[in-house]
Amino acid sequence: MKFEKGFTIFKCSNIEDSDLIFFTSYILRLIYKEQKDLRQIIGKPVQLFHFVFDEAHKYIIENKDQQNIISLKIFEKIAKEGRKFGIFMILASQRPSELSKTVLSQCNNFILHRIRNNVDIDQMRRSIPYITDSQLIRIAYLKTGSALFVGEAFSIPMDHQPTLIGEIAAQLSQNNDVEGLKELQDMQGGFEVLYEVQPLEDGEEITQDILADTTDALMSRINVLGVSEPVITIEGDNRVRVQLAGVEDQATARELLSTEANLTFRNVEDEVMLTGNDLKQGEAAANFDENGQPIVILELNDSGKFAEITSEISQMPPPSNVLVIWLDFEEGVDSYAAEMAKPNQKFVSAPSVSQRFNSPSVEISGAFTVEETQNLAGILNAGALPVSLTEIYSTSVGNRLVEWKRI
Repeated sequence: MKFEKGFTIFKCSNIEDSDLIFFTSYILRLIYKEQKDLRQIIGKPVQLFHFVFDEAHKYIIENKDQQNIISLKIFEKIAKEGRKFGIFMILASQRPSELSKTVLSQCNNFILHRIRNNVDIDQMRRSIPYITDSQLIRIAYLKTGSALFVGEAFSIPMDHQPTLIGEIAAQLSQNNDVEGLKELQDMQGGFEVLYEVQPLEDGEEITQDILADTTDALMSRINVLGVSEPVITIEGDNRVRVQLAGVEDQATARELLSTEANLTFRNVEDEVMLTGNDLKQGEAAANFDENGQPIVILELNDSGKFAEITSEISQMPPPSNVLVIWLDFEEGVDSYAAEMAKPNQKFVSAPSVSQRFNSPSVEISGAFTVEETQNLAGILNAGALPVSLTEIYSTSVGNRLVEWKRI
């Protein structure tokens, strides 16, 4: 196997997690055999290979499946004796507790993202020979998007924040480096957006804790998109930058990020009947109704409360006997009466209620696509944003080289 460039990136986003171990172990076996044969002939490695395994917890894992155990052997062999043949491994992971214990204890280099889970921290303390308690504390407070580089390949442990895609693209554009831009597209794609963070309530102060909560909420939403290793950074006192690689539908991604996701159920007079707090957290699910139409099902904390509300609304004369479902209703701005006069209403749906419902679940139906119900369920499960986000700047690297946008 030959590599013409200094860095070779294998993009595996389209490979199922269960197949990643077979693909990566196959590449390793080829390189290991070639390097071992050369050492026997020449006496030393001709070239060095440094393998960086991103999201290693997805494939270098503790697994009792016999086929996976066989594939894992090459990782264990490289971790133990790879340096003799000029092969080195760097593991990048946010969930070290899921990694193979043998590989984790024998590997000498790590890229560690912010980790606050005690199980993962304890596993690192027990298994990684190059990490100290002070570094473990440091990992827990890393900025979103940063990582700690630690191991024998690094003279001292150091924090690192990846260079912004937009800055790379801007430099390449300035140098008229068309080939560089093309390579950047092939490697990354996606986009970057800078948000100004504003309070939901007048007089509320934007603190560093609120900014941290915002980045956590954004990360939960990004997980809905299935983006690998997103970068979210806090800038100054009221800004958050988000970088997403490999996102094709940027409009959907933007909507998913900035929607506040404040769900309310209201009557025709816009009075609140239920809120997102009345729902079980993380229980929203995309499904289909009896006619095969996409819907979202929500689980209630108190079915009795829903029974009382539906009983009250069912006693109102048509067309007032509706339960209006809103996402991000703006007090003093939005109203059911005004929206009914528009061709495209802002509310999600307004089902008629003709009887009392004593049910633990609620269905949200409408002219949804399957993807829209999946995204809506994902947003609701991720939770409401604690702030309002205003996009002030964005840049995308995609099919038209570099596209800049200022708002």
